[in-house]
Amino acid sequence: MEIQDLKIGTWNMRSLYRTETLITVVSEIDKYELAILAIQETRWPGSGNHKTEKATLFYSGGLGHIRGVDFLVSDRILNNIKRFEPINDRLCLLKIQAKWFNIILINCYAPTEDEDEKTKNDFYKQLEALYDTKPQNLVKVVLGDFIVKIGKEICYRPTIGQQSLHNNSNDNGVRVIYFATSKGMAISSTFFPHKQIHKQTWMSPSGTTKNQIDHIMIESRRKHCITNVKSCRDVYGISDHLLIRNQVHLRLSVKWREKKRVTQKFNVKKLKENTNLQNYIETINRNLKNGKAPEKYNNRVTKIEWENCNKKARTNYYKSMEGRRNTRSLEFVDPILYIQKRGYYELQQL
Repeated sequence: MEIQDLKIGTWNMRSLYRTETLITVVSEIDKYELAILAIQETRWPGSGNHKTEKATLFYSGGLGHIRGVDFLVSDRILNNIKRFEPINDRLCLLKIQAKWFNIILINCYAPTEDEDEKTKNDFYKQLEALYDTKPQNLVKVVLGDFIVKIGKEICYRPTIGQQSLHNNSNDNGVRVIYFATSKGMAISSTFFPHKQIHKQTWMSPSGTTKNQIDHIMIESRRKHCITNVKSCRDVYGISDHLLIRNQVHLRLSVKWREKKRVTQKFNVKKLKENTNLQNYIETINRNLKNGKAPEKYNNRVTKIEWENCNKKARTNYYKSMEGRRNTRSLEFVDPILYIQKRGYYELQQL
């Protein structure tokens, strides 16, 4: 199956320890036609995969029932999964074979704002090391629960857009922005204009506090591949986080699609003939004497006239000299003479 359009999501579930919760999540990805769902805080220990009715869960956890990051992959694209790498209970990686490029998804569950500096630094060092080990010819997407507030500061553009829910970035937000900037990435979840309710990714139990703390990032040179990022409000209640749906469309760059311009070539050898050279010189002299630039706007008109003269000279040259073709004549080889020479060399070696 060749993948060109891909619907992916990210969702902090708080826990997948209960079986009925996993069944509910599988039904949600089927409802929204998601191919892949990155899940955080699943609380599954160890690493491996678990088969369900319509999807497969690839999980990466620690020793206890804390944290944990997973990928829930629909059976529709299961054959396109090339590799799953469980790193720890905060990071895991999924490689997907697509139509034009292979895709790398890095699922993240970042430390909270109240965590100590060492924990935060260690996490972003691990994320950076994981990101740098992957080739540059892959489409790299980093997504998950970063527990950050991304603002609208002008100094951080074009890494961030103007459509964030928040006005100012917190400490974790600045860390994410610095990481994205150093890797040439764009935080796509801050670029799409939506209603405020469709930018919110987390709500307090009372419903009074609403934040945008789950994000998705992609390389700036490929940010056109993500065509939409939006939260789904009708799944609220399973978790205090909302499901974030992303539309990924892979396409070739315009430079790959545009037709190459064929440049005409001159047959310079014909200029060695005195008659052709004299005709060409006379043609240029006639073009130079035809028009005279006025004193006013002299520089601008001179440039225009030079371009016109150059164009006419090329046209007249092609008429008289004929453009050189991109063909190469092959040397004729007499087969009888070739056989005689080969027999002579064979006799010399005896």
